[in-house]
Amino acid sequence: MKRWTWIMALMLALMIPLQGCTSDAPKDEGEEQNQQEQQEEELEQEEDKEPEEEKEPEDTQAPTDEPENSDGDTPVSNQGQNNTSSENTSASVQKPQGGGSSSSQGSSQPSQGGGTQPQQPQQPQQPEKPDEKPQPALTASQVVSNLLGQHSMGDLADYNGMVGTLYGGIDLSQMESYCIKGPAMGTTATEIAVFQVKDGGSTASVEKALRQRADDIARTFEQYDPEQYEIAKKAVVRTEGNYVCMVIGSNASAVASSFEKLV
Repeated sequence: MKRWTWIMALMLALMIPLQGCTSDAPKDEGEEQNQQEQQEEELEQEEDKEPEEEKEPEDTQAPTDEPENSDGDTPVSNQGQNNTSSENTSASVQKPQGGGSSSSQGSSQPSQGGGTQPQQPQQPQQPEKPDEKPQPALTASQVVSNLLGQHSMGDLADYNGMVGTLYGGIDLSQMESYCIKGPAMGTTATEIAVFQVKDGGSTASVEKALRQRADDIARTFEQYDPEQYEIAKKAVVRTEGNYVCMVIGSNASAVASSFEKLV
């Protein structure tokens, strides 16, 4: 028993210092963690305070020493002066704007309403021409005389008295004038005829009658004079305006061209 009692006492003696060592270590580590957490919180609080201090305007601090007026009154604070100066500057800025708009409107009004357009130079008036009377149309006789003056067709006689016999189918009541000239001896196929038709008359019927007359002349010379027959076959009939012309001759084409230019 004594031996076991001694062993137990020894074990207890050994366990006491071990418990102290083991219990102290956790306490030290817990305190260090607490200290670190407190330091981190203080740092965070200081960082939060610094932006707030920077946000505070400097103008909010009142000046320590303010000069007094000669009358003994305290001067108005700088903030009031700043406000009044800002109001004065804003008013001074607004005035030129209003004046500028009014001046621009005033300057634009004369250009719109008061401006005058340049007058166009007046063209000189042309003297009035006297009324030109229309020249009277040429008669058939004048046309034939003019053509014979330009072109030689030999010795020709007046055939107007034989118009009803030679040019059947023409209504003379619709003619303004007419002129027919043929060979005086009747030995050639040369002939010229001009008919001036009245307004409303038929130039087609006259042209048809003239072509029929050219065919009759060609048949007349077909049996005994082939040369004159060939001339008659080349007869020219032209209509220009109210005039119808027939030309039979060696120069029939040239006479017909002059007729077109004449009338």
